[in-house]
Amino acid sequence: MQFAVQAKDLGRVLDQARKVIEKRTTIPILSHVLITTDQDKIRIAATDLDIMYEVTIPATVTMAGSVTTPGQTLFDIVKRTPPDNEIKFSVQTERLQVRSGRSRFTLPCLPPQEFPSLPPIDSNQKFEIEAEKLRDLWRVSFAMSDNDAMYHLNGLFFHTVEDKLLAAATDGTRLAVIECQLPDGAEGIHSHENPNGVTLPSKTVEHLANWIKAEEDGIFQIEASQTQIVFRTKNVRLASKLLDNRFPDYQRAIPKDLNKFLTINRKSLIAALDRVCIVDGPTGRGMRFTLASDKMEISMSSNENGASDEELEGTYEGESVSFGINGEFLIELLEAMDDDEISVGLTDPSHAIVVRGLKDNTLIETATFVQMPMRAPGNG
Repeated sequence: MQFAVQAKDLGRVLDQARKVIEKRTTIPILSHVLITTDQDKIRIAATDLDIMYEVTIPATVTMAGSVTTPGQTLFDIVKRTPPDNEIKFSVQTERLQVRSGRSRFTLPCLPPQEFPSLPPIDSNQKFEIEAEKLRDLWRVSFAMSDNDAMYHLNGLFFHTVEDKLLAAATDGTRLAVIECQLPDGAEGIHSHENPNGVTLPSKTVEHLANWIKAEEDGIFQIEASQTQIVFRTKNVRLASKLLDNRFPDYQRAIPKDLNKFLTINRKSLIAALDRVCIVDGPTGRGMRFTLASDKMEISMSSNENGASDEELEGTYEGESVSFGINGEFLIELLEAMDDDEISVGLTDPSHAIVVRGLKDNTLIETATFVQMPMRAPGNG
């Protein structure tokens, strides 16, 4: 097996592949990438047994074959190689020889036939979606839980409601839901536990987020069964197992009878929250919002770091109210949005706030962000 490839092409691919590979594994082959020649291309694959990532890039192939080698080590070599350099590979006596300029490396190999594969997906559920629209849907991912004790929330719920395709994520404190028009062929997407959708594991969601960002335009092909989902573009394929959990009925967590509304510039609010959070202590106490017709203020205090407050510039409609909220969580929520002006609605201090953008978007129908209140100084 012999081939040559540009360092910049290989580096970009290996950077994604290494994020699939488990850093600590008792199965040696799972720390490897599989490299297979394909005429004037090479295909690189990485897996952790739950995700399979495959990508094809141009190469000069002089002898066909396949090989596995440690993915992180290969990435470290390529990362330190000038991007315009050509890297040459050959397999000799069960070792991978890597050469570029005056540098030489010899890497261990394992038999390619030991490299695992996911079972073939058994489904006729196929549809296409624009990369830009998928990026918008994926903005809910910040709200996923990272708590292993809340396994059922450690993912993104990709589902349908009537003629809409929705993405939802929650950690029990925050909820994000974005919906768009249902693509042709997406009707009936479901899993064993969810009759109207599938739940993607958080690692799959994070890997897809990086990939989607890199795809400036184009179309993603999606294929789903009750146990797996596959995302595909021209040169990249990602297959993943689904979470075998029932996603909660999140609609019950969205307050319906909102009667108080703050309209404010999103970036200005983020900046104010960031300044007020400076005095937040190690216990993560809540921030206090005070809203009235003649006063809009956020404040925070801690025994360790003192106190801070800042007046807000915006428009408020409703009775005077004061409520506590996690400022860092709210910043993260606001940063997931891309609107200039937003609306913050609530009913009373004991119920969640609902944040929605106010700009027209031709790609998505609605985006709803919900955050539960928390106890803050001055709130009972």
